[in-house]
Amino acid sequence: QDLDSDDDGVNDVVEGGNSDIDGDGQVDNPLDDTDGDGIADSVDGLDGHGDANDPDNDSDATDPDSGGNGVVTDSGTDSDGDGIADSVDGLDGFGDAYDDNCIKDENYIISPNGDNLNNYLHIECIDNPEYRNNTLEIINRWGNIVYRVKGYSNIDSNKRFEGISNGRATISVDDKLPVGTYFYKLNLGNGSPIRKGWIYINR
Repeated sequence: QDLDSDDDGVNDVVEGGNSDIDGDGQVDNPLDDTDGDGIADSVDGLDGHGDANDPDNDSDATDPDSGGNGVVTDSGTDSDGDGIADSVDGLDGFGDAYDDNCIKDENYIISPNGDNLNNYLHIECIDNPEYRNNTLEIINRWGNIVYRVKGYSNIDSNKRFEGISNGRATISVDDKLPVGTYFYKLNLGNGSPIRKGWIYINR
């Protein structure tokens, strides 16, 4: 058992309001710590360390193990793909089930050369349901839109950027774009700020 779960130099048992005169990390009066996690029953559950009657004796507030057998009983939808069911997401201190910060202003390098490595623009989380109304525009250095799609998807090969133009400008539709730097604008379609950055194509 980790005696100092937040690594601040003070044992959990003391932070939990218990007496630990001998410094062994155990409650001096075990009758005040029903689940044996080192946190007094009077404050257990108030600070995200589980509750006083947690039968699986863990301190994970996001663990919906109601049976106490180590099996997560609520394996419901996980909208943001963080491994935590929506029913308890937001209780973990890491935001809610829909995390607009999942998609950031990033720069990308793609190499659509058939080696199956970085052959297309992979945008993390873009296939989450809350982003299905997104619009992606890719612009060349002269300011011309060379690629535009509504509902960009890493999964759907018809809606992902593989270095091929679908816009007008000096490049014909379905032409491979030349090696170089391009700029993108990604509107997530949910009112959050537009994401921007550059994409380097290397063949």
